[in-house]
Amino acid sequence: AHDLPDGNLYKIEFFEGDKKVQGPGQCLDAADLGDFNQVLRASKSGSDSWRKNFELRHYYAYRSIVECVRHYDIAQGKNYYYYHHPENQRWRILPWDVDITWAEGQYGTGEHRLRTLVADNIAFRQDYQNRLREIMDLLFNAEQTGMLIDELAYPIAAPELNLAGADDAFWERHPDNAMPGVSYQFFQNQGFESSIRGAVAYMKSFVKQRRVLLQRLLLRDETLIPETPKIQQRGDGTFVASPTARRGKRALAGLAWRVAEVTVPGAPTFDPNQPRRYEIEPIWESGELPSTETKLKLPDDLKRNEGATYRLRLRVKDSEGRWSHWSAPVSPF
Repeated sequence: AHDLPDGNLYKIEFFEGDKKVQGPGQCLDAADLGDFNQVLRASKSGSDSWRKNFELRHYYAYRSIVECVRHYDIAQGKNYYYYHHPENQRWRILPWDVDITWAEGQYGTGEHRLRTLVADNIAFRQDYQNRLREIMDLLFNAEQTGMLIDELAYPIAAPELNLAGADDAFWERHPDNAMPGVSYQFFQNQGFESSIRGAVAYMKSFVKQRRVLLQRLLLRDETLIPETPKIQQRGDGTFVASPTARRGKRALAGLAWRVAEVTVPGAPTFDPNQPRRYEIEPIWESGELPSTETKLKLPDDLKRNEGATYRLRLRVKDSEGRWSHWSAPVSPF
């Protein structure tokens, strides 16, 4: 499902691993998991050991989403899988059991040894902060996550399918239900309509509130990152990075560009029955470039869909490795 090669897969419950998949050519017992647990238990493991054994960038994204949707029912070493990549021999986490999410004050603290050993580790904290900032810029915001919520709710609320009605009949109106009103009661208690529409409205409000909380509690270096750059579009089809993206005495050390196709609900080509395109998934990236390369001309062979909407963005990095926010988008075509 994740387009990964077949590798050993362990369901983790209370820090114990139960093998669910045996990867071809990988160890038949759980010795690989035992070796990784040694790295986990060694709180003083060096950064080289983590880079060798763990998919750090994947974890930064996983932990960012944990924080965004408040998937905190993981503190007791449960509700996730460990996957062992058979080619690079690195481990990664796959999420599981995400029902206690999208609400403050629910069960779980979110504390986890990997949070302590990686996300809060001074060797990796800046990279994690960079990734969290990027995910909030490009995905966890009112526009993009709001569209994602609408996309997932669309078939549930569709009158011809009436899945919401079936759910209501089962949970709210079934004569054997000892707790009538349980399925939408939470949303009603939050001041929203007791329906799928109320659930959607609540989740969208949660995104806005959660962003404020994350910016206050997690994005600790916001005053240190470079200023958000701007893009100047020229008549000859080129784009120029603004030179005013520096903060304090820290020099700029790099920059990066990206282009993404983005679905626009209500546009002439919009089809609610088709998968939507989200900005977090680029169609082209420049990779990191020297900060002196401020002029961009997009590749001539960049594939585009007729009538689609595209966004070009830019970010810059300072000499200490902090990335700025992504710039406001411009239309590149």
